[in-house]
Amino acid sequence: MMAASDSLNTSIPERATSQGADATVLRQLLNQETLIRMSVEKNVHVLMKDMVSLKDSLLSLQSEMAGIRQIAKDGIADSKEKIEGLKSELQSLKETGENLEERLVEQNKTEKTNESLHSLKSEIAETKYDQLKLSAAILSLEWFRNNISSGLIDSKAPMVVAFTAGVTESKRFWSSGNLIFSTIIYNEGGAYDASTGVFTSPTDGIFVFYVTITAYSSNTIYVDIVKNRSSSVRALAYGGSSYQTGTNMAVFSLGRGDKVWVKQHSGQGFYTASTPITSFTGFMIS
Repeated sequence: MMAASDSLNTSIPERATSQGADATVLRQLLNQETLIRMSVEKNVHVLMKDMVSLKDSLLSLQSEMAGIRQIAKDGIADSKEKIEGLKSELQSLKETGENLEERLVEQNKTEKTNESLHSLKSEIAETKYDQLKLSAAILSLEWFRNNISSGLIDSKAPMVVAFTAGVTESKRFWSSGNLIFSTIIYNEGGAYDASTGVFTSPTDGIFVFYVTITAYSSNTIYVDIVKNRSSSVRALAYGGSSYQTGTNMAVFSLGRGDKVWVKQHSGQGFYTASTPITSFTGFMIS
């Protein structure tokens, strides 16, 4: 009995010691589990926070993508409009170019027509001048015949007074004063002064004067044949079309020292060439 009692008493403390050790281990395990659980919870919170942030970022990115898509869509639409506008402008430029080309062709035709017209006018002016010379010759012959018929011709040769002068340089803006025909073609008797444009009669007699004026381009110009400061007749080159020519003639009874010249009345600009187109002629017929 004593041996059994001793054995029982010995095993109780050992069991108690074993239970205490188990409790310590259990507490350590619980503490570790608590730490692990807290760490996991912390990590879960961090992950949840990251997920929320990622979700917000994703939403923001989706919003930005939607904005970019809209901008791209608007840009494409705007580009299409600009392309259509450029196509329209290109078509307009093409039509304008075709119109300009047509106008250039028409202008070339017009210029050729004007050149032909100008050449024709020059020929007409020369024809008129030839007619004038022929008329003067006829008048002289008539005068000579009449004087022969009446027996009035004496043995002394009559005085010859005649001139033709022209200008060889066009003046687009000439608009006042005497028209000075500085190029002398003929000046029998020396009565015409090329420096002043004035004819001074060297004797009493009947004189014929003739002026031809050609307007510069489409200008209009009036000139007068003047006797002793008094306008007698007027020539008009009207600017209805390019390079119009005006002519006129006057017959004067002049005394010695009387003066005749051509002056501007109104308008501006005359045209000529190296062979005068604008000219002034005078001669005595008796």
